[in-house]
Amino acid sequence: MAVHQAETETLPWTTGDRAITYISAHHSLIKVHSRHVWAQFMKEHGQALINALSLRMHAMRYEHAGGLEGVSDADTLFKLFVQSEITAKAINQMPSVEGDTLLKEAGLYPVSPADNDARNASTPAARHRITVQRKMAAGKKA
Repeated sequence: MAVHQAETETLPWTTGDRAITYISAHHSLIKVHSRHVWAQFMKEHGQALINALSLRMHAMRYEHAGGLEGVSDADTLFKLFVQSEITAKAINQMPSVEGDTLLKEAGLYPVSPADNDARNASTPAARHRITVQRKMAAGKKA
């Protein structure tokens, strides 16, 4: 009975530790995969993307020649163009798992029970307290 009680007390430690390891591994997987997806995209479409942006910048130099520097010059307006047409859209859109086998299987986020287990994991202080209580109880029995 005492062995079962000891296992029951430490079970949240084990599940919490494993949940934290799983969540960390999932985050690492997503980081590595996102770099891979970006590299593949740039390999396949990078030159076309750079050419299109270069052409847009070239045209903006004609459109905004003599603009006020930092306000309406071509460089500033080009940065605003990239921010509104690419950056803002990427920030405001959730990544899609469609067409991505790895993301379909792993998901964008770790499974929620792992988050619950990680949150419910005992703190180092609580673990220490239980260990000390066990030692004191074992000392009284002896």
